[in-house]
Amino acid sequence: MVASVWSENLKRYVFTTYKQRNNYLEFIKASTLLKDNNKITPKICKLYPEHNTAGCEYIGEFLSDYMLSNPENLCLVLISVFEYLKDINSMNQQYRPFNAPSIVTSSLQLSKKLRCGFELLPYSSSALLRLEKSKIHFLYGYGIEDPYIWNFRINKIPGKIQAFTTDLDYFTETENCFWELGYFYSSFRWFKKTLTPLACEAERILLSFAEDADLKSEFMFWLGALSSYCGYKDTVLDCVIKGKNIQIKKEYQTIRYLDKKVACLADKLLLAR
Repeated sequence: MVASVWSENLKRYVFTTYKQRNNYLEFIKASTLLKDNNKITPKICKLYPEHNTAGCEYIGEFLSDYMLSNPENLCLVLISVFEYLKDINSMNQQYRPFNAPSIVTSSLQLSKKLRCGFELLPYSSSALLRLEKSKIHFLYGYGIEDPYIWNFRINKIPGKIQAFTTDLDYFTETENCFWELGYFYSSFRWFKKTLTPLACEAERILLSFAEDADLKSEFMFWLGALSSYCGYKDTVLDCVIKGKNIQIKKEYQTIRYLDKKVACLADKLLLAR
């Protein structure tokens, strides 16, 4: 639960109450880490441990709201998000063996539990397993597990637009910034329902970032996009297996497309060793 509060002297604050104690503690831990490394982070001004609540100085405008009111700055906003992700990812960055993201792994495990032969990710499942067994390493560093568009804010300073996240209760040290960018890219699907031109332009710009990178980064980008859509796994299960009348045909088709895309890029990486 997030609340915007004005003080008596008209100074604005934001108070966040976490349902789980662990999420509250993770937020404090991540905020302290970022502050100690001179990274943009909400400035904590008051803690209420008994209520799992943290009070911070005003933490900027929602990125989605800023884009809607300033469409002419769309490219600058997206560049600032990418630069922020790269900046955070540079912390403790090192090459590590490939590990499939937890949200993808849970989708693969779901298929194993079913006895009807249904697979949510039939193409990438074997490719990702072979990639994990290979000696191919990827760059990992600090990042966020849930880089949805709703979790970003904009801090406006003279001559510069700064983007940063407030979703620090899912902060880890084993993320790839292009995976985060792909996940962020997929979250623009929510804008397509009402603001199709803006969403399509945003996707085009973000896609150009991945296309200008190497094969490993392009793979991570599309794996991030697939990871975002894996959030539909339970809904797809209800629709396909349990026969529930749920309108998810379009999302299921996108999952199939991304599944094939990720598998193709994984195969290219394995062949290029």
